[in-house]
Amino acid sequence: MARTRLELRVGDLILNTITRRARRQGRDIQLSNVQFHLLEFLMRSASKVCLREAISQGVWRGELSPFSNIIPVYMQRLREKVDSGAEPKLIHGIRGEGNMTCCEQHPTDPRDCKFPCCGANQ
Repeated sequence: MARTRLELRVGDLILNTITRRARRQGRDIQLSNVQFHLLEFLMRSASKVCLREAISQGVWRGELSPFSNIIPVYMQRLREKVDSGAEPKLIHGIRGEGNMTCCEQHPTDPRDCKFPCCGANQ
């Protein structure tokens, strides 16, 4: 049986999968049930671009079309909650590809980041 981490960390964002508590820079982040599952999915895939199909399957168990407008709405609301007033931004939309959370050890200067979240290789 695969072991899963009980506490996920990406940068200064912490998600406890047992208490369902999210914290960033010392503040609690209130999440709906869907937002919690979406954030957990993105954090378990940190530094990887998550396609809409994977998000649909991983969060909605395939019951939502990957082409639904609901996915970008949830992504935007989650981004607002997680990244509001905080730097660096951790949740990124990659145009034409999908969404991702930034690398777990994000550099202070985005120019030093090798992942697409900060525009590397663009």
